[in-house]
Amino acid sequence: MRVLALPGGKDPDSFIRADGAAAYTKLLNEAPPYVDYLISRAAKMDLTSAEGKLRAVNFLMPYVQRIPDRILRSEWATRIAQQLRIEEPVLRESMRKAANERRSEVKARPELVGRAGKPAERRLVQMLIEAEEFRSHLAQEIRAGELHRGLETERILEALMGAYESGETLDAASLAMKLEDRDRRLLFEIAFETGAPATWEEGESCLAVLRRRRAEEELATVQKQIETQAAVAGSGGELRRLLERKQELRRRLDSPA
Repeated sequence: MRVLALPGGKDPDSFIRADGAAAYTKLLNEAPPYVDYLISRAAKMDLTSAEGKLRAVNFLMPYVQRIPDRILRSEWATRIAQQLRIEEPVLRESMRKAANERRSEVKARPELVGRAGKPAERRLVQMLIEAEEFRSHLAQEIRAGELHRGLETERILEALMGAYESGETLDAASLAMKLEDRDRRLLFEIAFETGAPATWEEGESCLAVLRRRRAEEELATVQKQIETQAAVAGSGGELRRLLERKQELRRRLDSPA
């Protein structure tokens, strides 16, 4: 099942009359599967806070519990964990307990919601603030690969790189003024964490984590596009391009580098 949400709240008849059958068919072919539609709605919640993550999971729980097929439920759990950035083993255990106890929501657990931002992205925030000797190289690598896009710290990293690129002072107090409350709180939380002095080797390791994440996300997107194109007549050229891109991403992810 796929879900097509037409722009402007139009129904199919009014949309086709206004925009034409070709535009409608294009949107229909690109419509996301039911699971992705629901997860995208959950992902619009505030995932920078523990409460927001829990609300997002509990929004999805009733739909997951209605799936009779165990393999499909497992696939949903994996995709929910990836897109909401929740530890998958903990999420699965929480969902299993909720199902056994016939609850339609999971209970709040610190291990489930965790801290906002994965360790690699939190560390990169610290390095951009503190590591003057290789800050420039770090910012260039993040910007060139758009490695911050979609992260919980995206707006913080964008503010840090923007400040550096415009020659502004890179300190938490001045940057906080440019951020909304939730990002401001997260910035101060990260900025005041203690740790060993940063090295470029550690920076490269954090960048590698983000590059792998981007490749995994692109691979998932390409796979969905392949499934869509396979059902469309006359899409042989585009399908071949997507299959080649899938192989390239697979090689990159399987590479030990």
